[in-house]
Amino acid sequence: MMKPRKTKKKDTQVPQLSVPTESVTEEVVNVEMNDSLERATTTATSLDAEQDRGNISKTQSKATPNEPGSQGTSLSGGHMCQEAMRDVVAQTRVLALEATKTTQAQEIDSLKRSVKKLKKKQ
Repeated sequence: MMKPRKTKKKDTQVPQLSVPTESVTEEVVNVEMNDSLERATTTATSLDAEQDRGNISKTQSKATPNEPGSQGTSLSGGHMCQEAMRDVVAQTRVLALEATKTTQAQEIDSLKRSVKKLKKKQ
């Protein structure tokens, strides 16, 4: 029978960085924040374009061919509806940005904790 081997612990050396860890962390966080903001902006723009296409098709389908000046909606009712839709889109954007901001804040906190742990190990 063979004896079980004893495992030896080996300390791992962490290389010293020439750039302070905090600036690297901040740079990573800033890049991630910019990426998230860009994605949120792209999403909001896509939603706007989708809504615009929907509004155009609704207006075209409501137009009466026998009335030359008809746009398919009255000025007051159609305008209020479009304004309400813009409000909904704006609220959706705000909620998406707030969610992104919260997620980023949590990620920043997590990265800061990781940096502190790494500093303690050194």
